[in-house]
Amino acid sequence: MTVTNPGDKEIQLLLPLKEQLIELKLAGASITDSALLVISQFKNLMRLQLDHTKITDKGLASLRALENLRYLNLVGTAVTEKGVMQLKDLKNLRSIYLYQTGVKNQSGRI
Repeated sequence: MTVTNPGDKEIQLLLPLKEQLIELKLAGASITDSALLVISQFKNLMRLQLDHTKITDKGLASLRALENLRYLNLVGTAVTEKGVMQLKDLKNLRSIYLYQTGVKNQSGRI
């Protein structure tokens, strides 16, 4: 099933599949931080592409529940270093893409 430009409502339709989902591509989707509350229930999710969406630091806090997350694309979003640092305890997170975000690599901690 293909949905063109899914929004927050369409993300809720994925809840019955929350145990099976391991990869979710939402690049350019019309989602906001509200969608991340739903996505945080996808405990087996390993790859998440949120590039060019309207998510913010507030929404990133929801992703702390995704212990299996390995790959996260935040390119072109409004996230900052403060938001990304909320994810520092995700032990399996290996790749995070932050081009064109509010994250500045001045501290050397990222």
